[in-house]
Amino acid sequence: MIRILHDQFTQLGGAEKVALNLTKILHSNQIFTSISRTPVLIPDERSIQIIDYWHNPSKLQCSLPQLFPKQYQESFLRVGEIYKDDRMVASSTGWSHLAALRNQNLTVYCHGPNRVMYFPEELKSSFVALYSKSIYRKYRQRDQEAMYAANLILTNSLRSSNRISLVYGLKAKVVYPPAKIFTTHQTPVPNLPNKFILIVGRNRRYKNHEILIQVSHKLRNVNFVFVGGSDNGRKDGIYRIGKVTESELLWLYKNCQFVISIGEEDLGLVPAEAASLGKPSLGLRGFGASEVIVDGKSGLFCDLTVDSIIDGIERMSTYHFSNSDIVESSYKFSVENFAINLKRELNLC
Repeated sequence: MIRILHDQFTQLGGAEKVALNLTKILHSNQIFTSISRTPVLIPDERSIQIIDYWHNPSKLQCSLPQLFPKQYQESFLRVGEIYKDDRMVASSTGWSHLAALRNQNLTVYCHGPNRVMYFPEELKSSFVALYSKSIYRKYRQRDQEAMYAANLILTNSLRSSNRISLVYGLKAKVVYPPAKIFTTHQTPVPNLPNKFILIVGRNRRYKNHEILIQVSHKLRNVNFVFVGGSDNGRKDGIYRIGKVTESELLWLYKNCQFVISIGEEDLGLVPAEAASLGKPSLGLRGFGASEVIVDGKSGLFCDLTVDSIIDGIERMSTYHFSNSDIVESSYKFSVENFAINLKRELNLC
């Protein structure tokens, strides 16, 4: 049996979906994690058991687990010790690979080095940035020891591979992750306009939602729907609808004009999810979207200025995309392609 690890299960984001796909590909029905939030709906036909090792977390720890690095560390050291003789695959954004300090047969699927630990300036919260500089520094040595102890390091993009090399001095093989909506059922989201542009993702500084607000003030005839986080409400042409189910997300993708993804991300699976459903994306030039969007085929690019984004929106609104070309471009982010490449790297073919 191969044990699947993931940092935390407090939401259903791109990294959590990768962990779920790992269970299916590697024939497991368990995910070992630090902390989980109930309910996190697992949108799959299978029964997946989420096993957490963060004992008796407080309400604050559930809300802001990143402020408690010691508990992350202890959770995965415990998992690694308990299952030290089993093969493991750790889906890691900064913590689950610590099990490698107790387990010598662990593969890391690294979504990128821990942002709070190494790139705090990219986060929206200045408090978290200041906190990380004073507290997280002492956890860096163990973090790096764990990466060096891993049996194999895989990652999700060329940009992530470069950051892993920068932070750890290690090489990581790129295996593109799957972009999958875990349902075929659509649930309409009420009280939205007929035409809207979709933005998916929590409000983090590196996702650059603030500049889209500036854009919306200049494009009064354009509606923007923001999905993710805890904000809800409508102001002018901006609709915030907070957390949604997978069936609601599918409906939003299917009914939007196109997607905007201008985060300074290592990859970002939103344009890949959109492309798999035949929807194009406007992406930020030079970042993770460049590995997902095929210029002129599945979307277009812009720079991080108000004028460039407005120009990109205007071009997207009149550009003729081929639905079949868009879907074809998403194949490298399919579950099938991920399974083939992953099994090859794990010598499971």
